[in-house]
Amino acid sequence: MKLSLVWCMSLFSAAHPAGAGSDNGDIAEIVQMGWSGRPGSGGPDMPMRRKPRLTLADQDDKTVVIVGAGYAGWGAAHRLVEGGMRAEDITILEADVGFGGRAQKNDDFMPFPLDLGPSFIPTHFKSELAALSGVPEEDLPINNVNGVGLWRDAMTYNEFLSNHIISKLDVCDSELECREQTEKMGFNFEGKTTWGKGCYSKNDKVYWGGKKTGALTGKMKRINCDKVNKEYGCRVTSVDYEGPDHVVTTCESGSSFVSTHVIVTVPLSVLKDGDIKFKPVLSDGIQQNVEERGWLRGFKLFLEFDTDFDPESMFNFGGEYDYDPETKLLTGEHLFWDYTGNSAPDFKGTRNLVSGYWIGTK
Repeated sequence: MKLSLVWCMSLFSAAHPAGAGSDNGDIAEIVQMGWSGRPGSGGPDMPMRRKPRLTLADQDDKTVVIVGAGYAGWGAAHRLVEGGMRAEDITILEADVGFGGRAQKNDDFMPFPLDLGPSFIPTHFKSELAALSGVPEEDLPINNVNGVGLWRDAMTYNEFLSNHIISKLDVCDSELECREQTEKMGFNFEGKTTWGKGCYSKNDKVYWGGKKTGALTGKMKRINCDKVNKEYGCRVTSVDYEGPDHVVTTCESGSSFVSTHVIVTVPLSVLKDGDIKFKPVLSDGIQQNVEERGWLRGFKLFLEFDTDFDPESMFNFGGEYDYDPETKLLTGEHLFWDYTGNSAPDFKGTRNLVSGYWIGTK
């Protein structure tokens, strides 16, 4: 299977990657979350984490291009490396100038960062998030508010992706790699330290810690080796998987990337609008699966109040859901919550911020 489509259903990659081609299907198995919901049902059921199938031997002649640098794209890269693929054999292409996809943040409106994309974490995704990040589920910076997971400690989707998923793929694994990366960055390498295992910078000097003891303080910053190839500002316009043993992925700029497999993790709207031309065209079954899935339109908002409000009121976490009286399907959500109290409880000050989103037909 040379082509896998992975559209984002909620937090990471979507249910049932749609495959095309005649090569083996191991790549799709790596990124598949393993949903119990049926394809085309319009929404996922509880995810079941699958153990990657690939071994190092399987990966000797494989290279992968991943289209999209959001949670789905980086989650797919993580699964591939977890299954034995070398990070150097993976290339991530992203139309935007940076990573994150829809999971962006704002650092200007408040003294703490604000999530501009996803609003909360479905509780049944916590185990998946823990598995991808390596952070024990009980230690995730998540508040459980009325059965809904909200980031706390001023954390955002974007920062968690950077700190706990991307950084794991690009970590320097040896003192030699640490030295080489130091030269690329133009810093001075000062040698070994007793800090935690890894490559760290402090006061424009870089150190290698070969032990698992010691603690990383705010004055030290982890240095990564950029092992996964990344091309930001590269809007993919075509994917040609017609060749017998390779795929050619081309960007709007004219740059092309040849690989044995490609994983497409773009928003569903990109596939619906035909912004990426596939050769050969996607099968009728796959195209129908894409067309039948959809999301309610809406917007996210932040409201700051001059006076405090009762944390036990609806602003703790509340709102309403709309359902079609005949089909019983969800047609809208209008939810609001105390952003300062839930997401930045340690903030020293008074900023009465409410966040929420309004989606649906109303």
